[in-house]
Amino acid sequence: MITKVPAIPVISHPLGHVDDYLEIGQKAGGVRCHLAVNAQPIWRLHGALEPIWPDAPPLTRRANRGPGRKFCS
Repeated sequence: MITKVPAIPVISHPLGHVDDYLEIGQKAGGVRCHLAVNAQPIWRLHGALEPIWPDAPPLTRRANRGPGRKFCS
């Protein structure tokens, strides 16, 4: 899955680091990103909470472990 946000083409998740999600959100004009196990990555964009990629599967515990560990280290 590929989606485009302003100024950057993005290959869908899971991305390798929390900063990657934050960069996508910032460039799209989003306010915050929410990453949780068993849920799609979502953001608040123009006042509404919505999936970053509408067709993305929920994050698994394993997929969520990578960005979280890198963020904490």
